[in-house]
Order: sequence, then C-alpha cells, then structure tokens
Amino acid sequence: MGNDYTNRDQAKGWYAVNHGRLDLPAMAVSAGTNTYTWGGSADDDKITLVNSARMTFNDVQGEGIVKIALLALDRSDTPAFPTDHHLVGMWSFDQSDLTASGGMDLLVRYDDALAAEKGLDENVLKLWKYDGQWE
Repeated sequence: MGNDYTNRDQAKGWYAVNHGRLDLPAMAVSAGTNTYTWGGSADDDKITLVNSARMTFNDVQGEGIVKIALLALDRSDTPAFPTDHHLVGMWSFDQSDLTASGGMDLLVRYDDALAAEKGLDENVLKLWKYDGQWE
C-alpha cells in the first residue's frame, strides 16, 4: 500500500500529543542487512509523512525485535533537554534484542513546519540521543 501525499500536504503524518505516547508495533528484524520503514511505504524512494522513519540494520547477527514509540514533546517523564536547544520530535527506541555489528542507518522525516514555527535553522538541526545524558 502506498500514499499519494508527496508535495501536497506537508503536515500529514504521525503525531503524539497531550503528554501521549504512540507505541508502534514491534518490528521483527531479520539476520543480514535489511531496511525497514515505519509510517510510510517501503516502496517510496523517500519518506514523506511527518515522523516516519527508515532504518537499515547492517550485519545483524540473528533475528531480533525493535520497539519504537513516538513521544509527545510535552511529556513530564523525559529528561530535561539542554538549554538553548529545541526539540521537534522525540522517539523511544529499544533495540536491546538486536545485535547489528555493522551499525544502523537512520532516516527520519522530521516536522519541518514545527521547526519553522520555532524559528529554527534547518541547516543546524541535530539528532540527539539520551543514554544517561544527552549526546
């Protein structure tokens, strides 16, 4: 199944709001190097829906499960974000059941309308991770 949203409505996508959490179905990842798309069609050359993601797991040693959740930006149970930085998306990602010796490539379709609303320069957007501290 595909979508026809490209270049028509840049706000279509997935959102977690009101302190919420959108738990996505767990993804079964196969051994080897494989690409998985959440929130859009795997057949699309590029991901078009806001907060959709494409992940390539490289050299996976055995089958595993990846759990992902999209988190609302107004949650009170997330660690304080560094001063003078702004979030435009927040995900919970658990790949503890998976060993990818070649690492993982991640492509996300962030909320560019929210970035513009916050007056953020898209040329300096960063992908942060939290593992006891923000990096």
